[in-house]
Amino acid sequence: MINTRSSTIRVYEQCKRKWMLQHIRQDVMKSKAMDWGTEMHLALENWFKHGTVPNENTATGKAAMASLKHLPPPSPALSVEHTWLLSLFGDTVLYSGTIDLADFTVRKDENGKSYALMFDHKSTAGLEWIKTAEDLANDISACAYAYWMTDAFDLHYVKCRWVYTTRDAKQSVPVDFIITRDAARERWEKTMANLADMVKLMENRPKDVMTAVEGNLNHCNEFGGCPYKRMCGIADEPSDWLTLSKPATREKVIMASALLAQLKKQSAPTATQASEPPEDVLIAINPPVQGQKEVDLSAIPSKDLIAELTKRLK
Repeated sequence: MINTRSSTIRVYEQCKRKWMLQHIRQDVMKSKAMDWGTEMHLALENWFKHGTVPNENTATGKAAMASLKHLPPPSPALSVEHTWLLSLFGDTVLYSGTIDLADFTVRKDENGKSYALMFDHKSTAGLEWIKTAEDLANDISACAYAYWMTDAFDLHYVKCRWVYTTRDAKQSVPVDFIITRDAARERWEKTMANLADMVKLMENRPKDVMTAVEGNLNHCNEFGGCPYKRMCGIADEPSDWLTLSKPATREKVIMASALLAQLKKQSAPTATQASEPPEDVLIAINPPVQGQKEVDLSAIPSKDLIAELTKRLK
């Protein structure tokens, strides 16, 4: 049986290569941000379960304390770190989820519609990383939890509060939103479609994970940074990105390939007219580096640029 969670499918949706590295090769690398968040969750769990006050002499304990003003007080009605399970695809997949904090008491609003309460603890490097209520209402984890809750307790919707607290504990902000039963089911159907694709990949495992699926450069720096960046040829320093003076690595090959694709879409260059790479591609391939002279790709004729990149990709 295959065990999976919303966080696993989220990784697949964001970057298939990262998911393959983690789950097909069974790599267990974690980011420091994830470890930090786990410690803060543990402090809050001990508070709600046992009444143990978070230790403000630790960074995680201090952040946990900062978030409490946006959360309900400990109560027998609260379920803490509640894990639920669903058997899927003919009992071949076990889908599990853990809700940080919930009050499953069924309530009625002024229109007679039933609902319950759900809370989630989030640590963040800065408030600029906070998701909006609209984003969270379609979030894979939040919708999976709401899907299970609306089905288990026959609810019309779930009232949600995600509490974001900065790791320096200076700011803590709640984001309130609602997930209806219909919205949860719609997102669940998308999740199931992606999960079906994941199962197919696991049944037909590629020999070379690094070349089987392209990485997604849009998510390399999320959650404290992907731990596989260096395996993909991406380092933390901008100077390690592709320039014409450096050999291409796997991820740089992807970037160069994107440039070639853009060039091919342009009108064919003539002897008197050369196509120029799109500005957004130039920025992606040659980000400015302080103290380093940039290579002006726009000044290089397309045919020469293609020849140079082709040579480096061999």
